[in-house]
Amino acid sequence: MHEQTVTNSLFAMIFAGNVRYEIPFFQRGYAWEQEQWDQLLFDLEENVLDADATQHRPEHFFGPVVLLRKTLTAHPDLREYLVIDGQQRITTVYLLLLVLEQLLRPHASDAEAAAVRQELEPLLANELPGTTDSYLQLKVFSTKGDRLPTYRILTGQNPKSPHLASDLRLYDENTNGITALAHYLQQRLAGEPAAYLTQLARAVLHGLKVVWIPLDETRDNPQSIFESLNNRGRPLTAAELLCNYLFRALPATAEADAARRIEELHNEQWLLAQQRMGSAESFEEYLRCLLSMDEPQLLETGRPLYTHFKRRYRQLDIGTVEHLLHQLRDGVSSYLYLRFPHRYSIGDAGIRQALQHLAAVLTPAVQPFLLALLQAWKTQRVSTEHTQHLLEATYGILARRRLARLPEQAYAAFFPSLLTRLLTADDLVDAFRQAVRRAGLLVPDALLTSALTEQPLYQPHEEPFVRHVLTHLDGALQPLDQQPNYEQLTVVEHVLPPEAPAGFDTRPPVWYDKLGNLALNTADAFALFGHQSPAEKAQQYRHPASALLRQALAERRWDETTVDARTRELAQRVAQLWPCPIAAAS
Repeated sequence: MHEQTVTNSLFAMIFAGNVRYEIPFFQRGYAWEQEQWDQLLFDLEENVLDADATQHRPEHFFGPVVLLRKTLTAHPDLREYLVIDGQQRITTVYLLLLVLEQLLRPHASDAEAAAVRQELEPLLANELPGTTDSYLQLKVFSTKGDRLPTYRILTGQNPKSPHLASDLRLYDENTNGITALAHYLQQRLAGEPAAYLTQLARAVLHGLKVVWIPLDETRDNPQSIFESLNNRGRPLTAAELLCNYLFRALPATAEADAARRIEELHNEQWLLAQQRMGSAESFEEYLRCLLSMDEPQLLETGRPLYTHFKRRYRQLDIGTVEHLLHQLRDGVSSYLYLRFPHRYSIGDAGIRQALQHLAAVLTPAVQPFLLALLQAWKTQRVSTEHTQHLLEATYGILARRRLARLPEQAYAAFFPSLLTRLLTADDLVDAFRQAVRRAGLLVPDALLTSALTEQPLYQPHEEPFVRHVLTHLDGALQPLDQQPNYEQLTVVEHVLPPEAPAGFDTRPPVWYDKLGNLALNTADAFALFGHQSPAEKAQQYRHPASALLRQALAERRWDETTVDARTRELAQRVAQLWPCPIAAAS
């Protein structure tokens, strides 16, 4: 193979000899799914297995593989390459060959099958005697929890490797793409005759053609090439691009000990933070929140987030990377407290309750400020008393904004950098009050009650927030010694149900969804009686737990006039329950 020139290549050549194709740990893990797997097998069958081979060996173009030859290798007899582009293709083919070799084992008496296995075996595992790391056997070497299942497929056991403990912690059998691919191939190819399996193996080795594109690290910029190539196909997420940018080129140029340290930083901080978030979407939301702290404006999601990061950190070294990763790791717990306060316990009862209230009104615009506040409280730069006060005041501001249905843009330009400004003031709480006043973010009682009176409160996509409002309002209307279990009152019920009555068009009028026509109920009671008229409900319900429902059903007449009058009355109670936080503190 002409390693330093662009050339066409087949996998029988690519996997020949002691060679390892290393997926840089800062790239995303294996991500192909059944759509891509089905397409590969279809292309092989259509273009290689079933093609007319009378003139020449049929081939199928499989795309480019862009590589950077490593100067520092794990073994003197090993050729190593960093895969800059093509990891999904080369990994899929390697796993397909591993599974085919396993499926051919029971056909030892078949001469063709035995010949193909003999060809396959040296292409699947490196022979490097005397090594202390079993992972060196792998021809395709990937981290992110991928190398462990690959080695198990190759050998049927765990490796003897210093990386094993870390990989066992990172590997999740239920979500790992390598494991999913292996299961898919074993199920798809199980029961196929030896003739088909041998033909398929030869098609992969000698019929799949890639363009081998070697890079010269003295002339080429692997990061720019990586970004350009990944603008097509399945796009990388902002988090994947950020990870790649953070660690770009460090393993290729660093000494072996430093390279291991960098990989440990990636695995123990970036990957574990990503795992704690639970999903790629949640992790990217966390990155957006973290990177927006101390910015004049909430950052956009997606690729603009990555673009901003590149502009902010044009020069990266290992010290900067370490600092950023420490910030990433240290912020995870606070972010989880902020987003999921009913799931994670923060310790202080007052702050926990304030966070639980905030969860009902939380918006991306305020999350950077709240995350910075929790971090400052954690490091004792802000007292518990001040932290709780700011959390409660922010909740009041956001609740009133949501109730008045005001746009969020002003909040996105106010909150991200707020804490930095507050920490320079002599009186942090007073500085918060003054800043909120100057920004015009206060919702006066007149505006709040007017919005509640004139606009519908209920909207299906906002049901959790509506339930939050009704729960607090209902609790204020209950006798002190008769507070119901609101965990059971989970359904927002319309006193007059939303089906259009006779004489109206098919769309219910606005007043049906106003505050005065809403109450709470249990799911069972709603299923039985929730769609009946108020008069029928008054007869069926014995003693509703919801004070809102009891009061409504006590009315002798229930129509638009009644709903409007009740809405005006309840709007005043809402203004009292959510007082203007700054005015109350002044």
